[in-house]
Amino acid sequence: MKARRLSSVAILSAFLFLIVLAPAVCAQVGKGLADPNIAPESELLALPHMTAPIVKSLIEKRPFMSVLDLNTFLLGQGLTAEQATDFYRKAFINITSTPARGKNLC
Repeated sequence: MKARRLSSVAILSAFLFLIVLAPAVCAQVGKGLADPNIAPESELLALPHMTAPIVKSLIEKRPFMSVLDLNTFLLGQGLTAEQATDFYRKAFINITSTPARGKNLC
């Protein structure tokens, strides 16, 4: 009985520990990165190799369902593969396991 109570306390403690830490961990995901699907024009213009015409077209083409879709778009706008790589260092595509747009996993 004592071992069972100790086990229950350990499980409850671990659960509470995760609840407290989960928001901090989720807050760090993508910190400092822009999501091209939702970022405003001003944020997109600040990304590497983004010009006003590219950003305007990107906003019109949203949403990009995958990185491949976005990459095809960027290369079609005249960016080189190296320039696209520079762009990806500051951008990401939010991928969720649910069809709901704009929802995070955290």
